[in-house]
Amino acid sequence: IKELKEALDKKDIEEIKTKKEKLQEKAMALATKVYENIQKEQQTTNENTASETTENKKDDVQDANYEEK
Repeated sequence: IKELKEALDKKDIEEIKTKKEKLQEKAMALATKVYENIQKEQQTTNENTASETTENKKDDVQDANYEEK
């Protein structure tokens, strides 16, 4: 960001474009990592929730006798 600001101060169009592209690449890489981490966290949360739900269902099961009259 600092380099881009300096390029803007110099008003060098080619340098501004180059610095802007580098900044965009880094921002995209960061966004990709953040997205991947969020996906991993959600997957872990979903797996834990599914496991807890399965365990809870097993505890609530009761056998019943039914007679038709």
